[in-house]
Amino acid sequence: MTDDSYSDPRPRREQIAADIRAVILAGKYPDMLPGVKILAEWYDTTVNTVQHALEILKGEGLIRSEKGKGTEVIAEPRTPVLADPDPQLDIYRYDTLAVDVLQVAVPERARQERMEEADAETIPGDVAKLLGLGPNGQAVRRFRVMRVRETDEPVEVDWSYYPIEIAAGTRIALPGSIKGGVQKILDGMHLPAVDYEDRVSTRVPTTQELELLHLPPFVSVLQTLRIVWSRGGKPIEATVMVKGGHRFELLYRRSTH
Repeated sequence: MTDDSYSDPRPRREQIAADIRAVILAGKYPDMLPGVKILAEWYDTTVNTVQHALEILKGEGLIRSEKGKGTEVIAEPRTPVLADPDPQLDIYRYDTLAVDVLQVAVPERARQERMEEADAETIPGDVAKLLGLGPNGQAVRRFRVMRVRETDEPVEVDWSYYPIEIAAGTRIALPGSIKGGVQKILDGMHLPAVDYEDRVSTRVPTTQELELLHLPPFVSVLQTLRIVWSRGGKPIEATVMVKGGHRFELLYRRSTH
């Protein structure tokens, strides 16, 4: 069913590429795509348009073709990624790229008086709000890449923020990985994680995300903004997690026992 009041504004080649991409990632064509002439007939278009669509998918690493051999599907269906991977599973590893202290963004009027700081990194507004940080609030940010241990494939980039009054003077504020994870340190500070909320959205990747995740052009990312609370509703962590939307899907698993 379609909405006649709105039509897809993308060029026909991009529309076709989007359709074929979806069925490839759903596992409908595990080996070979139908021939170019068949696809052109299905989509009521020219062979040339289909070939342009397939070039897009080649650039994304989903297919490859050789003369006389057809078009081979080389991408696997989307890989489920555990939303809460148990460290004991040893499926993933985290590479910590940076640990630094950031400040809440300066309001626009104050920024005009401090132009020398205009390019400085600051805490994102949504993160600052969720952590309850005021105008002069600070947080320790840990920047990591999550990889599949077996293949070394990058899966996710994370930016985790911890209020400075919690993180200062602890291993959280120091470079390098933390054995057992940050939550082990927070537990030792009597700040157990008792609740969390995920806000999931999609968007276009930044250049940094595209390069770190080895994303092909024109692929969206899946962003999860997670806020974690301890006892009494005290916010102890906010993390922005970004994954390539073309290869991975979130898997939430909850036991009732």
